[in-house]
Amino acid sequence: MALKKSEQRLLIILGAVVAVFVFNQFVCGSNKKKPAKRRPARTASVNARSSQTEAVNETEISKKTYESWGRDPFLPKGAAYTRPKVTLRCQGMFWKSGKPYVLINNYVLSVGDTQGGITVDKIEGRRIQGRRDGKSFTLTWKG
Repeated sequence: MALKKSEQRLLIILGAVVAVFVFNQFVCGSNKKKPAKRRPARTASVNARSSQTEAVNETEISKKTYESWGRDPFLPKGAAYTRPKVTLRCQGMFWKSGKPYVLINNYVLSVGDTQGGITVDKIEGRRIQGRRDGKSFTLTWKG
């Protein structure tokens, strides 16, 4: 059985590709370094808390991580970790089934909710009273 010219060309190209692949894998591939083994992250305390129903504050996680390392690896030696100051901003208010909700720094919160370190204690009309990191605040929605 004779092969057509186009079939002969395809077989030659396929043979060349296989030869290059074998050469690359077995001749050139022996000098490659093996990748370093990755250590699992130390998140046992974080995983234990996240399995509970209470919310975990991101600042607590980062502080615990940095405490286990001894310092923040992205700061110069001797520099203390300080949380960046973010101003609280009321972005909106709405009521659902007679229950008031507010949108503060992209968090939807109701009375008693805590998220991102922000706890809402009271919502009256356009005034919101709450706590952030143990300090009380009052916001007014101007929308």
